[in-house]
Amino acid sequence: MEPIKRIPGRTLQAQVVDAILEQIRSGALALGDPILPERQLSEEMGVSRITIVRALDRLEADGWITRQQGRGTFVAEPVARPGPSLALMAAVPAHPSLFRSLIGMSEVVNAANGQLRLLGRFEGLGSEREMADRALRDGADGLIIYPDSGMIAPALYPELLAAGVPLVLIDRYFPDLATDRVVYDDEAAGATICGRLFDAGTRQLAVLSHREFDVTSVQGRLAGARRAAYSRGMQPSAVDIWPEVYRDFSPSRPNPDLREMQLTRLRNRLAQNPVDGLFAVNGDVAERVSRDLEVLMARGISVPVMRFGACGHQVVQGPAGARIEMAMEAAEELGRSAAEILVQRIAGGQQTLPQTTRIPMRIESES
Repeated sequence: MEPIKRIPGRTLQAQVVDAILEQIRSGALALGDPILPERQLSEEMGVSRITIVRALDRLEADGWITRQQGRGTFVAEPVARPGPSLALMAAVPAHPSLFRSLIGMSEVVNAANGQLRLLGRFEGLGSEREMADRALRDGADGLIIYPDSGMIAPALYPELLAAGVPLVLIDRYFPDLATDRVVYDDEAAGATICGRLFDAGTRQLAVLSHREFDVTSVQGRLAGARRAAYSRGMQPSAVDIWPEVYRDFSPSRPNPDLREMQLTRLRNRLAQNPVDGLFAVNGDVAERVSRDLEVLMARGISVPVMRFGACGHQVVQGPAGARIEMAMEAAEELGRSAAEILVQRIAGGQQTLPQTTRIPMRIESES
């Protein structure tokens, strides 16, 4: 076999598949002929053995070759193959937003007559590497990854890409990784919501997040808040970040002791840094701060009437007197887009360079 010449935008795995298929289709390899051993193919083609294994897996799944224990690998009669097999890797898939994105993925996979598998810690898989190994061992053609704070193994994703595994990130941690990704148009949403608050009279805005402060979605929405202030001639200090208030807040793991600490931190911030607007960067935080303001008021603590904005997966009912400006996440569209990109990659579509798809949020107001 000839050495593989690297082609920009084309994975080594796909090139190995093409090279072997060319041998079969040209007649150089006939039905029943043996395929060279993996190690020899790796040496002759100048690629890693894992790339050869993944290419042979694809050819076997497509019915072009057959592996016989103790004898080797042989050219076979190609058979009809079902649609693509996708795996979604998510540590905690129970969140409503992620569940709805799974619905969008399922629509695309069903239309392609494929399969979609969900992998996470609920199966006893404690790391991304374990999830990826299980998915690929079970025949996944490509991966969609929705990382959280417990899924930030930066070495794994480049390894998967180098091995030719099609990969789409629902990105929250790796903005510089050269892979396909689907994200919300976070900065635009933050700029629109905070711009409305400023236009309605807000002069001092507090931004609230939870324990995942460094994720790309939060940073994008924060950048939008700052852009809204700057475009209106306001000082940078008009946007005040309060990351410590809910730094230990996790909607999936409620803790009464932490709740009291968070209430205290919120009360102290309101007393020490008076504001007339709040912006919650996601729906879970918006729901929590809204309820916490009601608790403080019920305890006789003076809370100023503030304008309220948020990005989230569902409408949040604010405390009495608060106006809600919301940017609604389109979770099903996010999942649908991720699955469409991955199906195209698996099929060897025309798009060659990594692409970033930004899903706009729907702006909604309540008074």
